[in-house]
Amino acid sequence: MAEKKFLDITGLRHLVRKIKDSMAQKQRVIKNKNYVGDLTPNEQVVLDNSQFSYPANNAWWINIKESLVYDDSKKAFEFIIITGANPATVNFSYYLEVKRDASPMQAHSAYLFRMYCYGTQYQGGKRYGKVAWVTREKIG
Repeated sequence: MAEKKFLDITGLRHLVRKIKDSMAQKQRVIKNKNYVGDLTPNEQVVLDNSQFSYPANNAWWINIKESLVYDDSKKAFEFIIITGANPATVNFSYYLEVKRDASPMQAHSAYLFRMYCYGTQYQGGKRYGKVAWVTREKIG
């Protein structure tokens, strides 16, 4: 008869710590770039362009991890953008069908964005992720 193995208290604590770490929201700060790549639902990204030299109304790209776009998926993403000396606009991954306020962000400001995505749709044989809405709130 095979020996049964049980998890001792040390192993259980290690398992719980790993589960907490994987579920905890992580933060990532990106400075002086015009894009955020591979955004995931369990992280909050801060795009800090307060010291970045860019032309007025420059477009900054927010790209979620494409593998997260699939049928019946429901995801929420959160990110903060800090602008520098000029206004800027935000664009999203080409594979997302995004409904949003496209007006420029003001110079020397901070904005909190929340993006809610669900499922997919097909247009011209290409798969696109559906985005229910994007909220934008000026926080500074």
